[in-house]
Amino acid sequence: MNKQVYKLPPCPAWQTDTLERWLEDMAAEGLLLSRDGFMLGVGIFDQGNPTRMRFRLEAAELPVGILADGEPDKVEFHTDLGWNYHETYGQYH
Repeated sequence: MNKQVYKLPPCPAWQTDTLERWLEDMAAEGLLLSRDGFMLGVGIFDQGNPTRMRFRLEAAELPVGILADGEPDKVEFHTDLGWNYHETYGQYH
């Protein structure tokens, strides 16, 4: 089982470019965003091997969260482009 590390993001959720770079930097250090993603604004990371990853945060058109259906068409569209859907953060995919 991987050890999990909890980190506060360096900026507010609306600064998507900074958050994307931060997530990429964390992956480069071997801290990979877990499937749990974010809880109460804190990032949950699994420790692993340093990995080069790209992250893209996109504003959700529909509500996101545990009880929301999300946007399956959008997820499929981005999968077709070679992106992997990972998690939601606030109102972002």
